[in-house]
Amino acid sequence: MPHVVDLSDTLMLFANVANNPVGLALLGSLIGFFLIVLIWAWKKDKDDLKKVRVAILTDNDPAFHHRYMVKVCTGYRMGSGTTSQVVLTLYGSEGQSDPHLLSDSGKEVFRKGSVDVFLLKTRYLGELHSLRLWHSNSGVSPSWYVHRVTVTDLAAQKTWYFLCDSWLSNDFADCQMDRIFSSASKANLMSLRYLLFSGTVEKFLKDHLWFSVWTRCPWSPFTRVQRICCCMCLLFCGLVINIMFWNDYSDEDSQTGKFFITFTQIKISFQSSAILLPVNLLIVQMFQLIQVQVKQVTPTLNKLRVSRPPKLPTKEAVAQQLLKDLKCIVDYLQKYIIHVLGESADDLPSPKSDSVIAYIETLSHLVESYICVPGENSQSSKHVTVITPHQCHFLHYLYKVLENLQYQVSSVDLNYVPKPIDYIQASNILFNLKELLQTFNVSGAPLPSSLTTSFPVTTNQKRCQMPKFFTFLCWFFLFAISSFSAYYMVLISLDMTKDKAISWLISILLSLLQSIFFIPPIKVFAQTIFMYRILKRSNIEDSSEEQQLYGIIALLVNRADWELSGFRDPSNAVYQAPSNKSITSLKKQRAMESKLYKLTHEIVVHIIFLVTTMIMVYADKGPDEYNLYTAIQNSFSNFNNIKSIPDFYRWSQGPLLTNLYSQYKGKW
Repeated sequence: MPHVVDLSDTLMLFANVANNPVGLALLGSLIGFFLIVLIWAWKKDKDDLKKVRVAILTDNDPAFHHRYMVKVCTGYRMGSGTTSQVVLTLYGSEGQSDPHLLSDSGKEVFRKGSVDVFLLKTRYLGELHSLRLWHSNSGVSPSWYVHRVTVTDLAAQKTWYFLCDSWLSNDFADCQMDRIFSSASKANLMSLRYLLFSGTVEKFLKDHLWFSVWTRCPWSPFTRVQRICCCMCLLFCGLVINIMFWNDYSDEDSQTGKFFITFTQIKISFQSSAILLPVNLLIVQMFQLIQVQVKQVTPTLNKLRVSRPPKLPTKEAVAQQLLKDLKCIVDYLQKYIIHVLGESADDLPSPKSDSVIAYIETLSHLVESYICVPGENSQSSKHVTVITPHQCHFLHYLYKVLENLQYQVSSVDLNYVPKPIDYIQASNILFNLKELLQTFNVSGAPLPSSLTTSFPVTTNQKRCQMPKFFTFLCWFFLFAISSFSAYYMVLISLDMTKDKAISWLISILLSLLQSIFFIPPIKVFAQTIFMYRILKRSNIEDSSEEQQLYGIIALLVNRADWELSGFRDPSNAVYQAPSNKSITSLKKQRAMESKLYKLTHEIVVHIIFLVTTMIMVYADKGPDEYNLYTAIQNSFSNFNNIKSIPDFYRWSQGPLLTNLYSQYKGKW
């Protein structure tokens, strides 16, 4: 039976505090620590409110009106945050966006574990199939580990997930500061690889009640103050449950040798954790039902700019713009085949010269390498049947690119270019590539809605709205449980002997370790597998966080288009992606640094080994070693006078044998 105490004996039990202050001292220490952490959590919650904002990109083009929301999640790895300027480009079936600098004047972005949201305005892109990220490699900590990027078409109410989980760095992994990521399908989101590694870790850091006090996402309505109060309530409940069952066992307990922890303590800690589990779920779910609408910080709207109409390009500038666009497209296709398809960079063609025809031929080889594979004979090839929506969207994008290039080539005045025949050949190559794509039923017509890799936005579904008094009811329920548990725990501890109270304190420490490190990982893993593998849930975002986010987005929907537009300086170097030559040089430099590090490591290890050996050899030298050395030298003297073999035999029969064996005559 549980240990019970008559509440009428309170004064008598408190009179015994001097003999057994364990319970009261523990309660006072916990309350003091709780107040310190509570003040810290309150300040952090105030700082988090400043991070809950949607940044309107300052380089949004006023000529474009389609709005996308970009949500970037930085990883939790050590050194994952970056101080560099990050640039993003979106690629869809209908075209690509301009490079956009992801920045926010109201807060620091891309910190470790941060979630940054941006409003991007560009042309209509159709079904997104990939995005490109690079950074300027500037600042104190330029390396960046990007976990996931979510892009939402606010007009079509569609969302695309890009599972990145990669370093953008010049000194980590493969030294890539420029990467291309493809959109994830439903099968990718439900794969065991994602669930076991990225999905479970992310959910663990968000749902672990104790750890999330530190790693809490600012977008979550479940504040740090609420989390720390729930932690203390569960701790007091665990204390009182543990001490009530401690009376079921005698003071004499079986111990294995001198092991300090007994089997009884382990058994009671498991019992307490099992009883506390439903209480844990009840208290946490009550506070998660409280949906406090995060207040939107007034966005820094861009000022109205009256821009001059663009000047008509000169006839020479048309050819220069064509060459510039060709370089960007070839660079993108090369990196797409490397990062998405996993091909080696050495197997890809590269332009032999800085001319239009050289880049057109390279573009032709890249397109053919994507849609064709070698046949049985080295000279023949066979087409790969396109079966996935992602491939359809990418081929549709290629068709749009070829159409645009063909129009640009036809716009070039051959009288103002040095080699007109190159442009005629380029036009023929582009025409043949378009015919090749048409064999896959790819054309300029819009794609059917069935071919999609996007996910519908589900935040419009209204959740259960609790009345306002439910908030006060939750806090009252939490305070009542905590107060009664703490009070009853102290009474039971005063009714125990001091030795037994100390033994109980060890048991509660075991129970606390189980509730922090053992039970939550199992619970999170089971919930993740159940939600994604059994219920087939495809939305990987937290619903409460998404509701807060789209509540803020709704405030910006009715804003005038000019308020969400800015100014772009195309000559800014940040919009230029890192060249392949610079990445190759960084890889070589990284390889040399790695070799130097290994060599230095080996030298340091050998020096440490040598120093350790010398210390071990000379550490046991005693004061009698000098006397022993002098005695041996005097006993075996005249060794330097040996000049011949007879001299050696005379010396060995004399000083050598006499000093080695003294008067020992030996045995025959």
